[in-house]
Amino acid sequence: KDKSEGLLSLCWGAMATLWYFHQIPKHMVSSKIFGLYKHDNMSPKAAMMQGLPLHIGVPVSRHTTWKDEDFEGKKGIEVLMHSDESGPSCVWDPELCHVHMINHFEYDRDTLHGEYLRDLTKGTPTGEPIHIPRHYYPADDPARVPPHKWASAGQVFYSNWLLTLMRNKAKREGVDL
Repeated sequence: KDKSEGLLSLCWGAMATLWYFHQIPKHMVSSKIFGLYKHDNMSPKAAMMQGLPLHIGVPVSRHTTWKDEDFEGKKGIEVLMHSDESGPSCVWDPELCHVHMINHFEYDRDTLHGEYLRDLTKGTPTGEPIHIPRHYYPADDPARVPPHKWASAGQVFYSNWLLTLMRNKAKREGVDL
């Protein structure tokens, strides 16, 4: 904690680190949250969110979630992205310079498609039938190639993370950028 330059945790890692540092629990869901979900940029002026649109499509593929009420009254963290369908997804801790992101800007155009085909063949870990990824395929047709709508937003998000690290390091070292 004292020696950290910062941390970007993703997916299960985000669930684990947000629990470790802030005791935010993960919750199992009854059906896999799976698809391309609209997220709201809750803090467009925050360094991590600058340059991102107010509404962002982000790939989601998980059996767990964070709940809004788990963040109520928590000091030192801010929900940066939230989806009405899939809940809080990106959380910022400015003191530790930690970003916790449970969804998947890093996914390629066909990653959700590959997961869908895998789950059709092997089944899901919970045994539930897999549904077509929501809001992903044009006209919900798995035979059609999905557009890679989130690529540029993902590039901005990860660039913002690197800029945040660079700015924090410069500040600690007394260097003006």
